[in-house]
Amino acid sequence: PLRAQPGHVKHPHRRDTVVQTAGGGFRMKSEFMQHEFNLVPPVMHLMLRFIQALITQMAQTAVCNRHHSLDQQLCRWLLP
Repeated sequence: PLRAQPGHVKHPHRRDTVVQTAGGGFRMKSEFMQHEFNLVPPVMHLMLRFIQALITQMAQTAVCNRHHSLDQQLCRWLLP
C-alpha cells in the first residue's frame, strides 16, 4: 500500500500548502487517494507520471541553479 508521504508523520493541526498560480484547488483525504491509487491502475499510472515529471523538473532546476548565473536564472523565471 502507498503511504501519503514516505516517512510521513501525521500532524492533525499542521496544514502546509503552497500555491504557485492563481486559481482554485481541491483537497481530499489521503486515505481516499491511497485507495484509488492502489485500486485503479490508470490513477496509479497517471500519478506516477506526474511524480516523475515533478522530480525531473526539480532536478533540472537544481542543476540550472548550480551552473547558471543569476542573470540566466532570472531569464528562466521571467521567460515562458
